[in-house]
Amino acid sequence: MKSASNPEIVAIAAMSENRVIGKAGTIPWRVKADFQFWSDMSRGKPVIMGRKTFIDMPPSFKKRDKIFVVTRDKNWAFDGVKVVHSLNEAFDAAKNLCTDIDCDTIIIGGGGEIYKQALDQTDTIYLSTIHCHVDQGDAFFPELDETWVQNGEDRFHEKQDGDTAAFTIKKYVKTA
Repeated sequence: MKSASNPEIVAIAAMSENRVIGKAGTIPWRVKADFQFWSDMSRGKPVIMGRKTFIDMPPSFKKRDKIFVVTRDKNWAFDGVKVVHSLNEAFDAAKNLCTDIDCDTIIIGGGGEIYKQALDQTDTIYLSTIHCHVDQGDAFFPELDETWVQNGEDRFHEKQDGDTAAFTIKKYVKTA
C-alpha cells in the first residue's frame, strides 16, 4: 500500500503508433480528451517533467503549484516552479511535498529522457497510443520490458471535433 511517505510513482504519457512523443519541441498532435485525462490524473499531485515538456504545456497548466522541472540549465527559472537539476533531486523534493500535503502519488510527465530515467522507479504507467504515425520525431517513449504487464482493458476513444486522431489508453503495472 502506497502512502504519503512512500508515494506511488505514476508515469502518464501519450505516444504515436511509432512511439514518438515529441517533434521539434512540441507534441505532434492535438487530442483534447487525452490531454484532459493527463490533466485530471495529475491535478493536485506533484508532477515531475523536463524543461522542454514544461515549456510546451498550456498556460493554465503552468499556473499549478506542484511542478518540479528537471533541467541541466543552471540559469533557467520560471515563477512558481521548483527547478531541480537531477531526477533524484526531483524525486526527493516531490516525496517531501507528498509528506507535507498527504499525497500518495507522484506523476512523471515527460519527456522522453525523463520517462527513460524514471522507468526503474515507476510503479504504474498510463500510456495512450495516439492512432497516427509521426515522421521525423525526435523524442520517444521507451520500450517496456517483460517486467511491465498490461492491467485492465484498453480504453479506446474516438476522434472528436478538433482532434488530429483517435487514441487508446492502456494501464501497465510493474510485476518485479
